[in-house]
Formats: sequence, structure tokens, C-alpha cells
Amino acid sequence: MKKALLAILIAGACIFVVGCGESATPAPTPESKTEASAVPETSPETTQPTPTPTPASEEKTGAITSDAIGEEVFQSVLEEDAGLDVVSLEIADGRPNGGEKAVVLGYQSTAIDEQELATETGFILGAYLGSVNEGWDVDSLMVVIGDVNEQTIGTWYCTKEWTDQFLAGEMDQDEISLRALQTMESE
Repeated sequence: MKKALLAILIAGACIFVVGCGESATPAPTPESKTEASAVPETSPETTQPTPTPTPASEEKTGAITSDAIGEEVFQSVLEEDAGLDVVSLEIADGRPNGGEKAVVLGYQSTAIDEQELATETGFILGAYLGSVNEGWDVDSLMVVIGDVNEQTIGTWYCTKEWTDQFLAGEMDQDEISLRALQTMESE
């Protein structure tokens, strides 16, 4: 059962990590090149598209330049792309006291079983990692899961260490997803 949940969690994370890692600006087409940006092509091979890099191999783009933008992008991905109901989204900045800057997310789950809950977890983890990869300056993620009756039914988290290792390419999607899944506690 854990392998099935892990597979679902990883699939959700993959969707949003790859989606958030792509630039919002489309690549220029031959028709859109201006004289200033036109570069002579040396061969037809240079026009081949390159694969989209994974977060571990690409540089941060700096697209998210503030907490407000980071929160907005993160919440938008969760609500619009994943269809989740975000109840609260806060940034707890413990850095001035030697701590971490954590994202604290509360959302209302509509999951009816463990597989759907694992899928929601994958979406959230992927959106978080993608946003951090885009420049959101936060360290960790804490998630509080609520039900339709506004009762807390569980929690899970992703640590700064795991986030840093994932973005540095020292941890793959399987491992970070498994670690997050293993932190899940139900009320």
C-alpha cells in the first residue's frame, strides 16, 4: 500500500515541479526575433529544442522576488491547477531568532481515501518545491489538513534540509516524496 501511495505522491510532485520550473515567457520564434536579439545560426542543429531541466539541474530564475509573490504563486497553483481549497497560508519567519522561514499551509481536503490524500500531498509538495526553485525565499513547509467540517485531520512537513538537498540534486523526487509521506500524522 505504501508503494502505491508513494507512486501517487511522486506523480503529483512531478506534475508541479516540472510545471513550476518552466518559464512563463515563451521561447522566441523566428518571427519574433528582433534585430538586436537575432543571432546568426551556424547549423540547423542549433534550433532543436532542449529538454526542460529538472529543478536540481537548473539555476533559480528569480521569478519569485518576494514573499507576497511567492504566496500568490503557490496559492494560485494549489487552487487553480490542483483544485485544492486553501484555508490559510502564512509565512512564519524565525530567521531573526536563528530559526527557519517556514510556509504554514492549511487546506481543506476532499480526499475520500489514502490514495487521494497522497495525490493532494504530491501536488502541494511539487508546488512548494517548484516555487522555491523559482526564487521563493523560504526554508520549509508545514501542512495542516482539514476536512469539510473544518476539523484538523492530519499534518505533514518538508524540512529545510530536504528542500536544500532536493534543489541541489542530492535527493531525488522519490526520496523527498517518501520522506514527506512518512511525516504524515492523522488526528
